[in-house]
Amino acid sequence: MKLYCFYTPSHEIFYKEWFLPSASKEFEVVPTVHSTQISETGAYAKIGWRETQYNKVLAWKKASDENCGESILCCDVDIQFFGKTFQRLKSFTEGTDITFQENDLKGKICSGFFICNCSEKTSAFFQEVADR
Repeated sequence: MKLYCFYTPSHEIFYKEWFLPSASKEFEVVPTVHSTQISETGAYAKIGWRETQYNKVLAWKKASDENCGESILCCDVDIQFFGKTFQRLKSFTEGTDITFQENDLKGKICSGFFICNCSEKTSAFFQEVADR
């Protein structure tokens, strides 16, 4: 399974030192590096964070378009994988188009970790999110 990730220069250390070594054991990692550091620190919800999220959504749409008919995993690079996860994650997609991790106890979704069955429908979803 392809694993798409998106990061900016502030998170390159996470990508190189933790994310890639753990993810590449099981997944084909496809990185998108957004070389412009819009948010000075890359910190959650700080100035420039929203604009960076917009660019991340565009990367997710492109990944969906390029993998129509396939399942992909999309995530931020500030995570690590411990042990085999593919089969467990794949089980969450049966009968769904996309399955997000919850961002909080209120049920808000996390745009930084989800598994997606790529289709015209999921591409349209990402486009709608970008348009908003």
